[in-house]
Amino acid sequence: STHAMEIRDSFAKARRGGSARDSASESIASRAAGSSLPTVHTIEDTKVEGTDGSATTEKKEDTEHQAAIEEERARQAKKEADWDASWTKRVQVAGTGETAWQGALATYHIIGRLGSSRGDVFDDSRARGLPVMLLLGRQAVVPGLDRALLAMAAGERAHITVEPVGGYGAAGNIQYPRVPGSTTLWYEVEMLSLDKETELWDLDFDSKIQKADERRQRGNALFRGAHFKEADEEYEQAARYLHFMPNVRGEEAKLVQAHTATLNLNLAASKLRCGFEAAAISFAQKVLEAQPNNPKALYRIGQAYTQLGQYEAARKSLGAAGAASPA
Repeated sequence: STHAMEIRDSFAKARRGGSARDSASESIASRAAGSSLPTVHTIEDTKVEGTDGSATTEKKEDTEHQAAIEEERARQAKKEADWDASWTKRVQVAGTGETAWQGALATYHIIGRLGSSRGDVFDDSRARGLPVMLLLGRQAVVPGLDRALLAMAAGERAHITVEPVGGYGAAGNIQYPRVPGSTTLWYEVEMLSLDKETELWDLDFDSKIQKADERRQRGNALFRGAHFKEADEEYEQAARYLHFMPNVRGEEAKLVQAHTATLNLNLAASKLRCGFEAAAISFAQKVLEAQPNNPKALYRIGQAYTQLGQYEAARKSLGAAGAASPA
């Protein structure tokens, strides 16, 4: 039959190097041109350029991404507005110095109570024996208090009330200081001084070493008084000065290394007391990188593993600490 001949011709073409599938398709298409049968097309024949949907999909993804960004901006703006409205301040003694500013180094005494002026005390710098020192506007304290401190002047005494939204919120704080959820915070603050903190890159080498040592000594005093969270914060502040030491060489490099090792041991101890065992191990290991047999670093790691319940690792580290200790 004619159809059988077409098939044979297709196979003959294939043997000559052509494609049997293409030959058969061409024959069927030619036969269909003179009949009522529809033309058979290959997939390539039906592809239309620019209709794969990729451009539309990308545009949709961009629109969704932009919408998510705008939604996050609106959420953050509302949060900032809530924080701004969360605090009130009643001046007890007017300040005699300039008003605080973003980034000012504030030194102040503070007493914090739960709920009201008659509530339980959860923070008391006078009882610790050292005033607080921090850079304002850096979210080092709860948002409502941070904003209230920025509204104070040097020498001022004030009572500050912070609603839960500007404090520890509905969840409260399970770490130190322990604060129940949805609790209003009441503070008595005396702003002792406001100073301009010299930018790190403007400080010379000796000034950085001096400031790091001052903050570390403050941390030591707080640690001895069992104020471990505050001590940890002081050690972290000290670390800022030592970390920003570009291009030190020779004796200066050795001095930075020695101060850093001491501070890392302090941080390992304070992290342990605050319950941050992984961080304690990390700081101790930094010491071991330069001093592989440092007994204090090995001992801190052993303590951390003990607190984590990893007793085999603890025995190994404590044994190494004992072996490395001077007789």
